[in-house]
Amino acid sequence: MYTTTKSIRITFIVILFLLASGLIFAGGKQENKESPSQAEGQSVPAETAETTISSEKTPIDANIVARINNEVITKKDFDVAFARYADQISSMGRSTMNNDISDLREIVRQGLINRILLYQESERKGYTVSDVEVQARLDAIKAQFSDEEQYTTALAAQDLTEEQLTEDLKTGLSIQNMLEDTVFSSITIPEEEIQRFYTENESKFLKPEMVKASHIIILLEPEAEENVREEAYRQIEEIQQKLENGADFAETAREYSQGPSNEQGGDLGFFGPGQMVPEFEDVAFSLPIGETSGIVETQFGLHLIKVFDRTEAETVPLESVYGDIEKYLAQEQQDTAVEALTQKLAETADIEILEN
Repeated sequence: MYTTTKSIRITFIVILFLLASGLIFAGGKQENKESPSQAEGQSVPAETAETTISSEKTPIDANIVARINNEVITKKDFDVAFARYADQISSMGRSTMNNDISDLREIVRQGLINRILLYQESERKGYTVSDVEVQARLDAIKAQFSDEEQYTTALAAQDLTEEQLTEDLKTGLSIQNMLEDTVFSSITIPEEEIQRFYTENESKFLKPEMVKASHIIILLEPEAEENVREEAYRQIEEIQQKLENGADFAETAREYSQGPSNEQGGDLGFFGPGQMVPEFEDVAFSLPIGETSGIVETQFGLHLIKVFDRTEAETVPLESVYGDIEKYLAQEQQDTAVEALTQKLAETADIEILEN
């Protein structure tokens, strides 16, 4: 929710996390970064990114995307990282089509370059990583899989070997240790800054009205022939009559409803504005608690809706989102600090871009 005005900002998350082999293949357990207004807690991205680093100068050829000092990014490195990043963007509901492609390619390339610059700096400053640290992180990744076969299948699907993953982890941890020690440790967020952010963005912490409803549905396509439509209405009217005669809504839904919620007695749980189609939502939000609607037709079919509970719109109090705001503002400062560091490193580095 809280983003910069750039189409997609090249952040610390992009540099170290969104290209990460550990994030992408780890059992599919990916989480989107949430805004501070979502008080369910923050996702914790993985800490690695796959960039195969060569220690020798390589002649310019079609297989090299960029050279950073004495290290290279191969075309395969780039293609794998781009595919993973595009998947991440898609999983967050953002299109990767048309004009976005060139932007995404630049972000991925710059992210890989920045990662190499940061790794070289971590080596220069002596931030080595022990085998014990690497093994612990590898074990944590493995633990996300149900068994060894699932783990090895996931590795193969990403065209990775455990040896490559181990090197990725070592690189990522080295960078992470350096940044935490030399950059992040000095970042603090004053209480008044958190308060100011909350006050200036109070509308974004509005929790909308919610209703808890159940429904019974008889499936009916909008273009259904008249005889099919008549039969669907006959069925829903019979169900409606049963309810009027005192039948239990949940039991009736289990027996007659044709939607996937029938096993739960038609229970849809709590939902807010914009989560249901307009015809359904308009009725659900206008019904008093305990009442059942008349027949409601939507693009999915014919519904009978019963509302069981509702909550009024309210502003989430500061104390409930204080920690989330603090993490968000700290992340912004971390992004800015890492961008400044990589720009400084790039100024003295020998960087060749060999692919547009």
